[in-house]
Amino acid sequence: MTVKGWSLCVALAGLLALGAPFSQAATATRPDQPPSKPEQPKAKPAPPAPAKPPAHGEMGQAHGQGHAQTGQGPSAADMQAMMAAMQPGPHHKALQGFAGDWNVVVKTWMAPGTEPSITKGTSHNAMIYDGRYLKKELTGEMMGMPFQGMGLVGYDNVKKEYRSLWIDSMSTALMISTGSCSDDGKTWTYTGEMPGMDGSMQKVREVVKVVSDAQHVFSMYMSGPDGKEMQWAEITYNRQ
Repeated sequence: MTVKGWSLCVALAGLLALGAPFSQAATATRPDQPPSKPEQPKAKPAPPAPAKPPAHGEMGQAHGQGHAQTGQGPSAADMQAMMAAMQPGPHHKALQGFAGDWNVVVKTWMAPGTEPSITKGTSHNAMIYDGRYLKKELTGEMMGMPFQGMGLVGYDNVKKEYRSLWIDSMSTALMISTGSCSDDGKTWTYTGEMPGMDGSMQKVREVVKVVSDAQHVFSMYMSGPDGKEMQWAEITYNRQ
């Protein structure tokens, strides 16, 4: 074999060893074939169309379905109990007997065994929020100064107890107490706490006795100087 023939064999073996890519490249550069078109980039997918907001009814249905699927949210029994707890009942109706306009006589004691200070005033009581609460607004005198006080009384259907709140112009503290009513509906008893002059909390007991439809008496007891319970105030309400 001549040198020229040996060189040709070596070149052919080299092309076979390099494989198809070079073969494809050589084919692509053949003058008798038109150049292939460059590969077009793939188009990006269109963004999804915004979802149409559901109608009001559809939104409610979806909300209910979501609760059903996730197991969350109030059940029908829960909703029924919630609606029942929202409504005024017989305990609220019992408070209506205190509504009206009243003349009041206020007695206060500063220490056990002493004579009470006696003042007079008026009280306007009214049921509010569709019979859910009794609002009391008292106007009178206390220690020779004008006195105003406001109270709210209601019955908590969930906790099964009466709750009372009192504020007045002689203090910056809110007195909150809880209580119950006797079976005959004649006596309400409340217990709570209020800050004393030294800032310490003192226990308070309140008793409301119904004498008749035209009269009821409020009594308030708290710790005296010796630490024992003493009567601090008595307010007699007489219907105008």
